[in-house]
Amino acid sequence: MNGYTIKPSIEPNDKYEKARHDVFQALNSISDLDMQQQQRLLLELVGIEKFNMLIKFYQQFTCQK
Repeated sequence: MNGYTIKPSIEPNDKYEKARHDVFQALNSISDLDMQQQQRLLLELVGIEKFNMLIKFYQQFTCQK
């Protein structure tokens, strides 16, 4: 299994706590990426149309200040 590391893990039984743990783990993983990789991941997750809408919203929000 090239490109993978096998690790033991402990996960909470409570669905909320598991989701919370997963979100923090995802945020840590994303912060390890460079800016280009973060943008690529965002495009894959939300799609180009939603990404463009997000950029426009951000630009409008920052221009109002």
